[in-house]
Amino acid sequence: MPPYLLRVAILIVTLGHTLSTTINAVTETLYVQDPELSSDKSKACNYKQYVSLGDSYPAGVYAFPGEDLPICKNNPPDLDCSAEKCCSTKKCLKNIGAYGYQFYDKHQPKHFTFLACSSANTTGCLNSQVPNIPKDADLITINIGGDNGEAFAWVVGACVYLYSSIGCDDAIKYAGKVVAGIEPTLVNLFESIGTRAPKAKDIVVLSYIRFWPETTKPDPCHGIRWLENPSAAQRSQINTLVKAMNSALSTAARSNKFKHKYKFVDVDVDDSNKWFTGHRLCNDISYFQWNLVTLYEHGAFHPNGQGHQRYAMALEQALGCSLRPGRDELGGTSTISTVVGG
Repeated sequence: MPPYLLRVAILIVTLGHTLSTTINAVTETLYVQDPELSSDKSKACNYKQYVSLGDSYPAGVYAFPGEDLPICKNNPPDLDCSAEKCCSTKKCLKNIGAYGYQFYDKHQPKHFTFLACSSANTTGCLNSQVPNIPKDADLITINIGGDNGEAFAWVVGACVYLYSSIGCDDAIKYAGKVVAGIEPTLVNLFESIGTRAPKAKDIVVLSYIRFWPETTKPDPCHGIRWLENPSAAQRSQINTLVKAMNSALSTAARSNKFKHKYKFVDVDVDDSNKWFTGHRLCNDISYFQWNLVTLYEHGAFHPNGQGHQRYAMALEQALGCSLRPGRDELGGTSTISTVVGG
């Protein structure tokens, strides 16, 4: 969801409140388990050119506070820059806490091309990210769709920050229509990615995460007033929207002409998988960012560093590879690339 759309709403609120793996014949849909339950540590993730695509989720907006990539001085930046020189734009808000960066840091692909950008929708990804995918890319990951029609931004704005019961209901209906029509757009995008990266071994589509526990009641959420705004029914409807988006992503991954390369990883398949269970909004320990009074409030409703670690571990499990030491421990020489825009 585009953080810039939420800033005005956040300012108003701040002032007002004073502050089981299932395998298809050609496409895998992976229902990942809790990392403690994973026993497959048989191989390393041996990829040479890893590319991260998508919106603010894979960009890692404010995942590690204070660890954003530096703002580019040149436009566009060098696409083959070293890790130390890798840069972003204020719009993209790329952060080293992003699951793609964490995955890179552990598994040391020779190159990491970090194209994900906050606010990117499917059109932005198609026009600004896909053309910059190196043709020798052998691993590609993506989260995309949440910014189409700014649907989820409107839901968060109307149902949380500037809550109105009628406005919230209207935003949920609007988002439902956007999600219901998104599948053909996703198929087109996924086929474009496959065409651009003919050497890709794995193209992994990762799910979004439901915000609230399904059992959440409309009572105090640790005293966080703005999280208490939507009713229990509205929270459930918002969660249903996330599930519908994930369903569209899964269907598009298994129905495009490069489906043999695609895996859909449903990190949020149900509350028994343990990845985000007990760590949603209003839980005691949340893997979402939620604190409006910090400097990094614009990452609210996005995974924090722990949440991105769960994504990275889900990706590892989906690819069937084991954990490896991080870059600092190995003294690796891999490079990161990035690109302006989204």
